[in-house]
Amino acid sequence: MNDRYVAHRGLFTKDQKIPENSLMAFENALKYGLAIELDVHLTKDEKLVVVHDHHLKRITGKDLIVEESALEDLKKLYLFSTQEKIPTLEEVLKLINGKVLLIIEIKNKGKVGKLEENLLKVLKNYSGNYFIESFNPLSLLYFKRHAKSIVRGQLCTKKIDDINSKALQFVLSHMLFNIFTKPHFIAYDIKYFNEKIYLKTKRKNRKLFLWTIQNLEELKFAEKQSDGLIFNYSEEILQYIQENRK
Repeated sequence: MNDRYVAHRGLFTKDQKIPENSLMAFENALKYGLAIELDVHLTKDEKLVVVHDHHLKRITGKDLIVEESALEDLKKLYLFSTQEKIPTLEEVLKLINGKVLLIIEIKNKGKVGKLEENLLKVLKNYSGNYFIESFNPLSLLYFKRHAKSIVRGQLCTKKIDDINSKALQFVLSHMLFNIFTKPHFIAYDIKYFNEKIYLKTKRKNRKLFLWTIQNLEELKFAEKQSDGLIFNYSEEILQYIQENRK
């Protein structure tokens, strides 16, 4: 097992025959001993599900929003026309069972409290190694206050979707909340990564992850710059990792 190489949304394929954030994708990552990044949402009936998008049109073809749907209804859907369904976080944790590191991204649409509370309850029963991360610094602040020992990561990019305020965009993209949330690591968008970000992160003695790596050139660059590499599957990348990781 090597925690440095992290399969983004599991080890899914570009054609989605192995769908992202599916039990099949997580099984595929386990087969290669890869750490796994995944996304969690809270359903209308306060169940934690593993899926990336709030709106499910791209993933299931159905015009539904996760937070406005009950788990029973979500379980009737199929991912990308396969037989795979949206898993609950409990189902994923049972499958992983501590075999690899999990990086759990909190998807809360800015509303902090219920998702974090439920996530903390579920994680208390899980003995495997995991980190949490979020674009929302208030989620990190929740964990800092209620579960300080859990490793927290601040996700960052130049422009965050669904935020129209230029002032808030500036504050978040420059990680100005870090003084309050004190994250253990920064997960930065490789498209906007530069030396200034590298020096700022290392000066604070924080670990650095880069996402989402799409090709071997980016992977080799990230190996020199970061502590963790969150990547999308390609045969070239997978072969390189198998041949070179220690």
